Amino acid sequence: MPLYQREAVPTAYYNDGDLSIVVNLVEAGSCPEAPPTPLPMRKHDGFTKEHTLLLIDMMRIHLERAPQSH
Repeated sequence: MPLYQREAVPTAYYNDGDLSIVVNLVEAGSCPEAPPTPLPMRKHDGFTKEHTLLLIDMMRIHLERAPQSH
C-alpha cells in the first residue's frame, strides 16, 4: 500500500490520496514504550422479549408492504 505525503510537511505520511488518514511510522527494530492496553469488552445484554416482538412486527409490516417477487 503506498503512502502519501504533503510537500509542506515531509515528515507526515498519509494512507489515502486525500491526505486525511495519518499514518504513524515505527522504525524496524524499535518498540514503543508499552503496547496500548485493550479496553475491556462490554457485556452484550442481548434482546429482550419486547425487542424480539418489535423486530417480528417490523418484519411483518415490511413483508406486507413489499411487492411479491413471484
